[in-house]
Amino acid sequence: MLTFDHGKKINSLSNFGFQFIGVVIKDKKYIYVNAFLVKTPQDLFTKYKEWKNNPIIVCKGGKSFWGILFDCENEKFSQLEINDNA
Repeated sequence: MLTFDHGKKINSLSNFGFQFIGVVIKDKKYIYVNAFLVKTPQDLFTKYKEWKNNPIIVCKGGKSFWGILFDCENEKFSQLEINDNA
């Protein structure tokens, strides 16, 4: 389980797909992690067939879709954002 500020939690990293992109915010380097629910491996070939090239964007997907920043200098995660409930 991952627990962050304000009591936000991710119970398990199992069954998630991840996309990573480097970003610079106020001259600091981060890696943005975009996470999305993958119920079966087949989802990557059907539901998310463009996941390697295009961001997965879902509104109101609940805990099945979330994002977080990784601070490369401090090696810490911050700003966990979980989608609103559907």
